[in-house]
Amino acid sequence: FWTSIALIAGLPLLAYALSGFPLSFDFPKQSTFNLTGGFQVKPEFLSLYLALSCYTAAFIAEIVRAGIR
Repeated sequence: FWTSIALIAGLPLLAYALSGFPLSFDFPKQSTFNLTGGFQVKPEFLSLYLALSCYTAAFIAEIVRAGIR
């Protein structure tokens, strides 16, 4: 059991470390007319996230409604 947990958690961390830790986090800074840096979310990803969240919420609501009935 512990071996499989170590493999599931350890292999992605090892691959991330061997790739040179490509992600970096910084705070947004206000320049003259806009913000630079920070985390940027693409509109396509945001719309997909909202659509899947609404779909899943409706599905769970139907299950709960059927369980109450």
